[in-house]
Amino acid sequence: MGFVCSQCGIVINGSPKALLWHLRIAHHLINGHVFTKSIACGQNGCERSFSGRTAAFRKHLGTHNYDNDDVPVHVPVPAPPDADFADVPADNLDADHDEVEPDEPEGELWDELTTEEVENRAAMLVAGLLASSSTVHSTVTQVVEQASDLINDMSSFMMQRVKQFATTVGIPHDDQHLQALLTDIDGVSHPFRNVGSQYKQRKFFQNCKAFVAAEELPMGVAYYPVNNPSTGNVQQHMKTVTFQYIPIKPLMKMILEETDVLKISSTHMMSEDGLLRDFQDGSFCRESPLLSSSATIKLILYVDDFEVSNPLSPKAGIHKLGAVYFTIANLPPKYRSTLSNMLLLMLFNSGDASLYGYGAVFAQFIQDINELIADGLHIVTNFFNGNVKIAIGQIVGDNLGIHSLFGFAGGFTANYLCRVCKLHRDAIRTSVKEQQGLLRTLENYQADVAQDDLQQTGVKSPCALNDISHFHVINSRSPDIMHDILEGVCPLELKLVLQQLIHKELLTLNELNARVTSFNYGIPDKRNKPVPFTANALRSPDGAPGQNAAQMWCLIRHVAVMLGDLVPEGDEHWELLLALLDCLDIIFSPIISNGDTKYLSELISDHHQLFLELFPERHLKPKHHFMTHYPSAIRLNGPLIHLWVMRFEAFHNFSTATITHSVQLPKHSKNSCLSESDVAMFQYPVQESFWK
Repeated sequence: MGFVCSQCGIVINGSPKALLWHLRIAHHLINGHVFTKSIACGQNGCERSFSGRTAAFRKHLGTHNYDNDDVPVHVPVPAPPDADFADVPADNLDADHDEVEPDEPEGELWDELTTEEVENRAAMLVAGLLASSSTVHSTVTQVVEQASDLINDMSSFMMQRVKQFATTVGIPHDDQHLQALLTDIDGVSHPFRNVGSQYKQRKFFQNCKAFVAAEELPMGVAYYPVNNPSTGNVQQHMKTVTFQYIPIKPLMKMILEETDVLKISSTHMMSEDGLLRDFQDGSFCRESPLLSSSATIKLILYVDDFEVSNPLSPKAGIHKLGAVYFTIANLPPKYRSTLSNMLLLMLFNSGDASLYGYGAVFAQFIQDINELIADGLHIVTNFFNGNVKIAIGQIVGDNLGIHSLFGFAGGFTANYLCRVCKLHRDAIRTSVKEQQGLLRTLENYQADVAQDDLQQTGVKSPCALNDISHFHVINSRSPDIMHDILEGVCPLELKLVLQQLIHKELLTLNELNARVTSFNYGIPDKRNKPVPFTANALRSPDGAPGQNAAQMWCLIRHVAVMLGDLVPEGDEHWELLLALLDCLDIIFSPIISNGDTKYLSELISDHHQLFLELFPERHLKPKHHFMTHYPSAIRLNGPLIHLWVMRFEAFHNFSTATITHSVQLPKHSKNSCLSESDVAMFQYPVQESFWK
């Protein structure tokens, strides 16, 4: 893909921003985001000219695509040494800096819009409002009504002025050009006619390509007390308990055919140099004929519960919901990390899932995914025409959620609390390495299920997901490094070390907090600055972390520079913190070699041993033990940073806010699922391509 420069005739490979970069550097035609003089489009003979802000030209280029091997290809011009942020290369602009050149409404483009396109843009506006986590549905309706009145009044005013002007200059009222103009104005006077009410919105979106309606499926039957007004007696009323499921087949067909997922995925292949860069480089994917195929779309599922009401209220837990999200592992990590590429699959009441079992929740999905594995899905795009299979790559979540879903012991007090190995709780307290002979296997798992003894096996029940043809919980070993490290090991050890440094009078609490609050964390971490420590927090290292995961990640990476000058070289407690940082360098690395994983195993062993020596009154926590499985998990599934739940947790926040603003909880207190319109707003991307 490329664009022709109208000034020199060469083709600029890349996005429209690449051409803008060329015009700025090679021809000095752009100052800031404004053209210094009028320029012609020049694409495929297009003679349109543009001046003023560059946003309109950039949008216009989206309608063209020049591809000719006979035209010389442009080599990107290097940035000048004094280039500011606005002058970064187009490749970087495409990544994360779209805010540098905001899109603004440009009158030059309206002559290309039909009445249908105007109505679609109005629908996009409504979809964007509905997709916002802070917008109440009733507010959207009010906005649409008031905007409709305003636009209608403006159109009527414009039509009247046009008629007056025609009369003044002597243009007959039946002039065909005048009537065409009046028809155009009237055609755009009611842009919200298709989405003017909640009923119309639901009907319109269900008929468009960007919408896959949620299905309300039964989970079980419950009985509720109902007062009979005629007799005054309380009777038991049977009611079907349901949940919401977004059908995976039409959802994946919509995603694969209406977005560039397949095109982007085709560039994200397995590494050939032996380095582990993503999930596809791990042995689990490489050794699977299904997952290693380029014709297989691999899904990463995330399962967790979240509270949508006040967690401190007396009714906390009643409205607790369980959600299943997914992202596509074929996409490069930089795309998977964006919230727009995380999609809702299921939504259910957590209490109902505990009562009726996850088998009832996942039954339809298991059937659908097995059919997608066996038969595939026929996809037709400009880039691809053929059959693709959809499969589960990994299922991730916090320890409690995954253990509950997989049927393992749910608490850290169980005798066999690890889903990866069968090491007893007492041995876990002092074990510093992974015990190969005690790893869970398909054979001993089946024996544990048959034994049906939680205390002796750590297996509570068989997992329904094992019915997926290629999947088994024994092979889904993606650890939760966010909760294990950033909300477990790091807070504990950091507070223990700081406690010792203060005890040795190397620093005071006030000095510590002064450095925490005044340290320059840089632009990337300005939103995740850690909060000061309290005396109670340091006295209770096992208590609440005091920092959220993002704040702890920021703090632990900078603490050595922040406090290192106050600590004498060789301090044994400080060495523990440095040993932990050495482990984190590999655990959180986006690219890892197999040799690194073996080195990591030794680093973790040395770190755990030092912890036991420095704090003999303590023992290793379960999250310390989970770290011993990290090296093998990396070899199996690639870098753990690409499978952590941090970004899914961010989507949780969006879902919580959306439900809180959009759903009246008392209405749903006896019903585990939400209406289709309540769920669907999470799901559907607001992209202009869906409306073309």
